[in-house]
Formats: sequence, structure tokens, C-alpha cells
Amino acid sequence: MMPYIRLGGAITFVYMFGALILCLLNYNHKDLFKRTYLMFCFGSGGVAFSMFILSLLTIPFGMFSITTVFLALSVFLLFKIRYKGQVKDPWTLYDQRPLKASQQLKGGPFYKKLLGLFFILIIIVQIFYVISTSLLEPEKSWDGRARWGLKAKILYSEKNIYTDYFKNNKFIYNHPYYPLLVPLETSNVYFFLGSSNDRLVKILFVIYFFMLILAFYDLVRRYLSTTKALFFTALLATIPVFLRGEGSANTCMADVPLTFYCFIVVTLFLSNPTRTMIAIATGIVLFFVAFTKQEGLCYGLFYILSYAIAMRITEKTSASKIFGRHLMIAAMVFIILYCPWLIYRSYFIKLSYANAPASISLAYIMSKIHRVFFIVPRIIKECLKVRLWHIVWPLFFISLCIPKTRHYRKEIVFLILSITCFFAFYITIFTLSAWWGFQQDTFCKVLINSTISRLFMPLAPVVLLYSALSFCSTADSKV
Repeated sequence: MMPYIRLGGAITFVYMFGALILCLLNYNHKDLFKRTYLMFCFGSGGVAFSMFILSLLTIPFGMFSITTVFLALSVFLLFKIRYKGQVKDPWTLYDQRPLKASQQLKGGPFYKKLLGLFFILIIIVQIFYVISTSLLEPEKSWDGRARWGLKAKILYSEKNIYTDYFKNNKFIYNHPYYPLLVPLETSNVYFFLGSSNDRLVKILFVIYFFMLILAFYDLVRRYLSTTKALFFTALLATIPVFLRGEGSANTCMADVPLTFYCFIVVTLFLSNPTRTMIAIATGIVLFFVAFTKQEGLCYGLFYILSYAIAMRITEKTSASKIFGRHLMIAAMVFIILYCPWLIYRSYFIKLSYANAPASISLAYIMSKIHRVFFIVPRIIKECLKVRLWHIVWPLFFISLCIPKTRHYRKEIVFLILSITCFFAFYITIFTLSAWWGFQQDTFCKVLINSTISRLFMPLAPVVLLYSALSFCSTADSKV
């Protein structure tokens, strides 16, 4: 019983840490428990980054040092309230608008209420399925044990990041140069548990999945009726790649956390990005994305570029200029937070293919350009596999053919540009993947088949959101 109590303490601490950071960012404290996924986002990322900074300062991290950081931030918040008073204009994620009676689950026709309850039941069953499979046995996936889990155990035992593991050629197969948010957050749970328990720590990743579902429903509910929002949320909750296999929610890997942080970036962009504090919060979450996995840095750039273009196309010039200034604030916050990691990473062991991108020439590109003709069909084929994605991608391809109205024009342009950037990025990567040792086309095909399901996980909620906006009716646009 005691290990479960300790686990509950670790998760509660993460939420408290996130609530504290949000209050420091002038978030409306009355809205916190309506947006628990925001608390978890800033709490999990904030704890990991605090541990990283403590270690950079040669302070061993553990329960004492992390709680000291929490207390220091709490004292700072109290002084801020004492000398500046309550925030006059706190921000919230969404404007709270009254719902029409016809759009509330309890006020609709009987069949809509029944459908809504059915979708809720599906979501609950999936959550319990992931929890039960997580607690059933310790971590079994290769990446979870040999890469992310091993880093977490080393950080837990060494209590700092200055360890020989990151410079030892014997561990090069474990990718020691990967970002450390997930290993640091996992080791924080180990500190609360008092041991490196490979079974209980998996609950952390279940919570990432659950918070992703909450965030998705909360955003879709802004545009659709309750029943339709629950339908698309149930689709997200039942995607097979999230429920089983490598990278799923019951493994200690970074794919589900990366998906969660990426979607929070989308959520912040679609809320009210012209407020300074939201711009700062967006910069922080963009850093969490880049600090979770290497490709997260590119994902963050895709979202920034896509939203900037969407604003330019769909909004007036004055609104675009205001957003441009706040985009610069978000970028500056991201750079400030990312620089310590960038500097520390320069001390890692040098990989044999580290400089391969710099050696790419026009002749090399022309010699590999033929790969595009089998890469694109193979990626689409992988996306259409029902055992991996059920109807998510077929629904998306159908939604592309639906005539779009003026409603949600900015959102639709932003989402389709983001999806296009993802596809273009991985088509380019697979085409020029010589530095991974896949010179031959046969090996490139194997690489696509074995990795595309995990690489495209951050796209799943974005694709579903695009489909939802494409299928929604004119009546829903007035929510």
C-alpha cells in the first residue's frame, strides 16, 4: 500500500508544481481545476527543467532539492501577491461562453444523450485498460528499458547529469544525446517511490495519455456539440498505437509525452496568443516539446511557422503585427530555456554521423531523390493500416475533400499547414537517411515500416481536430 501512496504523492506534487507556475504566469486560479491538463503540462515539464538546472549548478537533485525549489517559487509568489496585489486581468485558456441548451448533453434528444454516454463509457474503458496493462508487469519494451528507462535509473542513482554515461562510447547505442525531460521526470517519481520501480512508474505515462484526452476534448468542445466532441475524443482514446506496442501509453517512452506537449502548443495557439502571458506560456511549452525528443525542436518550428502563415492569410494586418510581436516573445522565452541544454549537450560523445547533414551535397540529393516515389506511397499505406490507426487517417483523407466554409478558416489553415510540414519533414528525412546507416533503398523501406507509427503519433490529435472542424455544422460554429 505504501508504494501507491508514495506514487500518489509524486503525481500530486507534479500538479501542485504546475499550478504554482501557472499562478506565477498570472493564470486565473479559479480556472485551474477546469484545466488540470495545463497543471500537469507545466508541472511535469517544470519539475524536469528544475532538476536539470539544479544539476547544472552542481546541486544534487532529489526530493529535498526539488521541494526546496517548490518552496522558493511559493515564497516568490507570496511576495508578488503581497506587493503587487491580485492580478487585475488574469488570463484563462478559453473564453467561458454559455452553451445553448440544444448543445448540452443533458438538454438534447434522448438518442444524443445515449450516444454521449456510450462515448464516455468507451473512453473510461480505454483508460482502465491502459492502467491495468501498465500495472500488470514491469517495462518490457526495448526503448523503454535500454534508453529512456536506463537514463532515468542512472540519473536516480547519480543524482546529477554529470555522469560518465553521457560520454562513454559503450552506451552510444542508447542515444545518450537525446533530450532529458522524460528521464528526469521519471527519476523524480523514483525519488518519491524510494526505488526504481519499473512497474509503478508507468502510471506517469498513463496520466500523460489521460491528460491528452482531456485537452483534446476541451479544445474540440469549443467548436462542436458535446456529443460530436465526445465522438472524436473516443476516436482518439481508441487509437491502437496509443494502447499497445512500442511507444504506447503503457510504456516508459517519450512518444506519448511528446504528443501531449505538442497538442498543448496547438491549444495555446488556438486560444488567445495575442496576450503576453500566453506568449510566454507558449514559449515554455515549446521548450518542453524540444526537451522531450530531438525532433521536437522541428515540430515546434512547424507550429510557429504554420500559425504565422495562417494569421497572415486569414487575419487583418494589424492583428498579424500584434501576433508577430508576441511570437517574438515566445521565441525569446524558448531560446533562453533551450540554451542551457544546447550548451550541456555539446559535451556529449561525438557520434559517427553527427556531421552527416553538413556533408549533404546536390549530387547526393539527386542520387536519392528517386526514393520519394516509394516513400510517399509507403507512408500513406502505413497511415491507412486499421490495426495501427483504425479510421483516423481515412477520416482525414475524406475530410480533405469536404468543401470548407468560412467558419474556422484560421484554424483549418493552421492545422493543414502543420500536417503538411510533418509529411514534408519525414519525406525529406527518409530520402536523405544515409547518416542512419540506411544507404540502400531496402533498408530505407524497413525503417519506414518500423518507425512511422511512432513518428506520426503527435499528428494523431491534430489530424482528428482537422477532421472535426471539417465535419462540423454551421450551428456548432456558434458555441
